[in-house]
Amino acid sequence: MYLPDGCDVNFVLPNPKEKVRFIVASRERSIIAVVTDSALYFYLASLQLLLCTYRRTEKELKEQGAYRKLYWRHNSSSICVITSSNYVYIYTMEISLESDCFNLKDSSEVAFNRQSEEFHLRQKRPSINIFLAVQAKLDSEATCVVSLLDELFICLMDGWIHRLSWVGNFTQELSFIIRNVPFAVDQITGKSESFPTSSMFVQDMVYCPLIGGLCAVLSDGRAGLIVSSTPQFRPESVSAVWALGLNDACCCAANHKFRLVYFGCRNGEIAGYSMDDTIGSLIQVFRLGLFIKNGTEYLDKILNVRQIQCLSQGTVFSVIWNVKKQKPEYVDKNDSTSTESSSIFNLSGLSLTNGTAAKEEPEIDLAKCPPAIAIFSTFGAQWWSSFEYSAAENLPCIPYSCMDWGPEGFQLWLGTRSRGLTMMNLVRSVPEILERVIMVGSDRVCLSPMRSHEKNATAPHFIWQTYKVPFKYITTNWPLRYVRIDTECNRVLVVAGTRGFCYCMLKNMKWKIFNTEAQEKALSLNGGLAVFQDFIIVAATHEETDHIYAFSINEQLKLESATSVPTNRILLMSSRQDHLITFDINSTVVIYSLKQKYDMLNKKASLEMECLAEIRITELLFHLSCVVSIQLTQLNYYPDVAEFCPGMDSLLLNVSGHLLLLSPLHNKPANTNGTKASGKEPDDITNFQLHPPTLIASSVERVWIHSTNRQIPHLNKALWINAGCKRMIWLPLSQQPFLPTDETKDNRRTFISRRIMLPIELSLYPLAIDEDCLACGAECFANTLESQENIAPIAVHSLNRTSEVFLHKLLKQLLKRNLGSYALAIVSACRPLPYFSHILELLLHDVLDEEATSSEPIPDPLLPTIVSFIREFPEYLQTIVHCARKTELAFWNILFSASHHPREIFKMCMDEDQLDTATSCLILLQSVEPVTASTQYASLLLEEALNKRRWTLARDIVRFMQSISTTDYENTPESPVYQKLIARGNKQMCILPNDSATAEQYGLVFNGTDSHKSSITNKSSTHKTPVVTRQSSGSTSAHSPTNLVSLSTPTTSFSTAKSSSNPPPLAMTVKMPSIDAVANGAVCILKQLQNILIQHAEALLEYYALRDLGAFSSHLDFDLVQFFSEHPFGVPADEFP
Repeated sequence: MYLPDGCDVNFVLPNPKEKVRFIVASRERSIIAVVTDSALYFYLASLQLLLCTYRRTEKELKEQGAYRKLYWRHNSSSICVITSSNYVYIYTMEISLESDCFNLKDSSEVAFNRQSEEFHLRQKRPSINIFLAVQAKLDSEATCVVSLLDELFICLMDGWIHRLSWVGNFTQELSFIIRNVPFAVDQITGKSESFPTSSMFVQDMVYCPLIGGLCAVLSDGRAGLIVSSTPQFRPESVSAVWALGLNDACCCAANHKFRLVYFGCRNGEIAGYSMDDTIGSLIQVFRLGLFIKNGTEYLDKILNVRQIQCLSQGTVFSVIWNVKKQKPEYVDKNDSTSTESSSIFNLSGLSLTNGTAAKEEPEIDLAKCPPAIAIFSTFGAQWWSSFEYSAAENLPCIPYSCMDWGPEGFQLWLGTRSRGLTMMNLVRSVPEILERVIMVGSDRVCLSPMRSHEKNATAPHFIWQTYKVPFKYITTNWPLRYVRIDTECNRVLVVAGTRGFCYCMLKNMKWKIFNTEAQEKALSLNGGLAVFQDFIIVAATHEETDHIYAFSINEQLKLESATSVPTNRILLMSSRQDHLITFDINSTVVIYSLKQKYDMLNKKASLEMECLAEIRITELLFHLSCVVSIQLTQLNYYPDVAEFCPGMDSLLLNVSGHLLLLSPLHNKPANTNGTKASGKEPDDITNFQLHPPTLIASSVERVWIHSTNRQIPHLNKALWINAGCKRMIWLPLSQQPFLPTDETKDNRRTFISRRIMLPIELSLYPLAIDEDCLACGAECFANTLESQENIAPIAVHSLNRTSEVFLHKLLKQLLKRNLGSYALAIVSACRPLPYFSHILELLLHDVLDEEATSSEPIPDPLLPTIVSFIREFPEYLQTIVHCARKTELAFWNILFSASHHPREIFKMCMDEDQLDTATSCLILLQSVEPVTASTQYASLLLEEALNKRRWTLARDIVRFMQSISTTDYENTPESPVYQKLIARGNKQMCILPNDSATAEQYGLVFNGTDSHKSSITNKSSTHKTPVVTRQSSGSTSAHSPTNLVSLSTPTTSFSTAKSSSNPPPLAMTVKMPSIDAVANGAVCILKQLQNILIQHAEALLEYYALRDLGAFSSHLDFDLVQFFSEHPFGVPADEFP
């Protein structure tokens, strides 16, 4: 995950009025080339220094046109630049690393000398010289150029694609016109067609070697892949396949690692395509648009995609858009300095192909729309957008014209049309999933604090533990490439840059680096890092030999004290418990066992590494760079399972987003006796074989198995998958740790059928699963700072951690598939979680909202199943009440028809002593019952709260009763539940018999199960409705029945929610008050309330509960002075105890 962090850096060009036309980085991304109309600028990415400037004369600019785009040669020895007047320039680059530029010298005055080491520039600052080598005149304006080894594919607006070498040789026999290329839907069965009479030309093109051709965007909006049967792309061997379903493309970019092609569309969407290798066609993987949580009004201002740039590692791509114009203005045809590029889009997104009369891009309304840029994951998960600024409306629009990535994706260079350059600093997450979020910058590591330390913080989600890499190391090895931490995240943090590595002991915050800089420079890490107990394991090259080195954290950091194992060149490395997995340049996965031993005599620890297995996967790969990750784990739980090594039976291989499962075929573990199963001996080849690989999922970005300290069935052994915008869990359905063995059937591969893939919808991109089973992620907030004139406003970004509950979504998927027993096992183990009741409430609310807002009838509603599931837990009543209070009144009929009526819920709360839930239920009763009934329920609850000494709760009930006014008696509740279950006017509620046909006759809607359908209205015909009128004890004149509104409440005995029988109904005879009673209703309630408080005060005195009497008076504002004056007690003082 990549997010902006810190302050953006704004650069003012030597000529501030110049528009930045193009930005492109060298292959190593150490040098950033910036193109304007008349000049070329070359910046050093590490220090953001301007190393070289090449500027043309005004005469040359007028005759040969303005610069438009620049392209690097693969070895950075040359550059190619195209102009707006049909010219191509090839310049020779001389980059010297021997002599540094910008050498600062100290003054003779000691006071002005640099005392701190940080003031010295230790980074390499190469000097650059640029010379014009080739100048070519074209027949038409060039739209784009593709560099292919030693040749250039130059696409022209007249449809021709010419071939030009870097030394200036033009190969005419290899040139072809795009209109003569036959296009088909696939490379096997598709019917080809060409367009010789059209004016079609290539608008944008990118080389895709791992897909097998040149991906081109045509001027009419269609796109395709140009392939050839010969490596020279001879015209007679060239053909093309369409990108199916795409007719509005305007730009493209390639993701080599995942074998994807991204197309920007004229309506602002991004489409991702991959190659179907079975028939050779381009198929759409995803198509998405910009998503904005806050500020959706900006979506109407976005036009076509302007540019897409994918990081070379393939883990992220960024997109910039054109926005709506304010006033269209045309430029003078004779003004060559203002001529826009040949690829221009009008307001509707259509291409303007007249390059000689190109229209200058109109001015932008700076007060209405911020710059349009977003960052996405490989398969389209949106990580960040500039429209999510908290003060986006105050941010002037500085439209971005171009962009490119810096080293390792820690920088994003952006060009503007009027205010120079902007460089955005970014941080990324680590590939591993731990209990704490780790974000890595170019020179620092941000670690989220432990959950136990966040409890006392005011805003813990904004707090990060930042570890700054020592200046002495990072200045010569910038930027960071690898970061690892121990599994507990509390011992050691290891970081590595371009050379060597260093580590920090987290307990004392001390960093350790190599003793000699020569050893640090000689060690080149190429495979990664791992931490195992007291050792740091690295895969590195030293003096042209490749080894796995193990360094002890308790000793000095030097090569002489390290343990080494010779290997081939390692490309990837990961660890799992006490095993190390490597993937080398020979397409071989090697599994090592790790064992730490302690020498008591020398008081020194040592690490033993033993090779357990070698697995060749050449047949599964398109290219070595397509391997995204390798992980060793245990997915099979049969006792006789074949294993790669003890406790590890499965190898997960992510190849270009395709997650493959490899498992051994033999019946016995390969290395139980410690022998090496490398497959080099003939016996080993027949004994050590693999099952055919199984495709688990596609479009996979990250995969992990996370085991927390909590023993949660099924979940601890689940496989988590991030697949772009989708989140999935491959959940095991076996409750036993080891399944029984059936001798008549081969169970070694049936474990796959015992797992189920469940989709989990999350609003965040999970970076960690913490100890409380919360999905943790990160997001970015930004504010703007005031800036000087002609300088872009500075954006300041801050990282913020987010978390989200996901267990209710998992339970929903299980219950939807009738896997209630597994859902019950998971949620029962989650009861110790502090937010357990919130899980049940989210589960109920999610399903209720989905079914209540459905525009079509649901044939098999899930709500009754959810309610029955929640009924198994003591939090059932609380869940129903809290969900109802947070739900619209229109949904109450569906909810209470599947559960219980609020009257029944209130009675059940009273029986189970859940007074807090009963208090919340009063709000529901007030909406579905007459005010007389809800007041009586409040009176009963008040008496119960006073008897239980729940003073705070009693104070809330008193406040509720005092809030009832005279108008409440005149208004009849209009909720759907009241309309369906209580008759209007002075009519008594009709009690329906226990007959489903009768229920349908009265038009009642029940979505519950058969056992609960009639829980609200089911009543025996011989049962009489009991009506209980509360009579006060110790009555006074104020308690006279003539002064009270008749308050009646039903009381009947019924089983609780845990009972399997149908609960009898709670019926009530409602007597509508007369006009006089309504006028005096509020006054009577206050009198009744005062009588209840007086009776309780008398009872407390009767039992000599003076301390309780004081608490009662304090919480309920009961006037004891008036109470004692109005109730004299004729008891002598000598009779008090």
